[in-house]
Amino acid sequence: MPGATWRCGECDTYNGVEVDVCDICAARRPPEPAPPPPSPAEPERFEPESFEPVPFEPVPVWTAPVEAAPDARDFEPGPSPAWICELCGTHNGLGEHTCVRCGAPDDLRFAPDDLFARAPTPPAPRRAYDRRPPERSQWWGCLVALLLVAGFVMGGALTLDLFGNEDGQGGDGEPPSGASATPSGPCPDAVAERLADPERARLVASYGVVSGSVVLCRDADGALWYVETPDGGEPGMPLAARETEFGFVADDPPTTRYEIRDDVLVVIEDGETVGEVPLTPEAPTG
Repeated sequence: MPGATWRCGECDTYNGVEVDVCDICAARRPPEPAPPPPSPAEPERFEPESFEPVPFEPVPVWTAPVEAAPDARDFEPGPSPAWICELCGTHNGLGEHTCVRCGAPDDLRFAPDDLFARAPTPPAPRRAYDRRPPERSQWWGCLVALLLVAGFVMGGALTLDLFGNEDGQGGDGEPPSGASATPSGPCPDAVAERLADPERARLVASYGVVSGSVVLCRDADGALWYVETPDGGEPGMPLAARETEFGFVADDPPTTRYEIRDDVLVVIEDGETVGEVPLTPEAPTG
């Protein structure tokens, strides 16, 4: 149908533009479709400006001039390095094969066995005396030998004498003088000079032996001292002594002890009696 502008959706009839209903089926004209919304404008694209790259020029760095390596023929080696001793830590020259300090070899595998042995324990120091003790003179060994010989020779007679007086008295009925010795005068000058304040030293007991004498004196402080003097010689070293119920005892550290039992001098070494020497009480001397 010429001039038709719209089509009926019910009966498929074309109708004129001026009518709003279909001529055949009276169906109403459908509304006109709304025009599509305008499309949004596309954003403008950023076109970067073209530029030419600037060439990079590095900053020069200063370096020290390198000296030429010396010729191998002109090179002289320095001193030899040292090696350290594994035993004592001493630095030694490479040419030394043993330590200059302890004598250990540079290789301890070849060291002698005695190199690692412990040092011997030093002997215990002798007790210091504060009474001007002099050194023991050379006659000491001879005196001890004579005392031992005299003890063995006269041991039989001494034994008979001791057992023949069961009441503890001598042949004349008097008690022994050694156990009851008391200060009886000034100490002999030669012995007193070995003690502190010699002028105030007092004699306690004096005995004669086969080769000299034994004297016990008290110093100004009341301390008792035992001194042996050989015939024609100088007094020996004063030994600190003490009184006992049977006489006197003097110790010569570390192992020697002298005991005066009545009128007998007993020499003891390491707790064992090594000799007995008879004593003869002497009159006090000035």
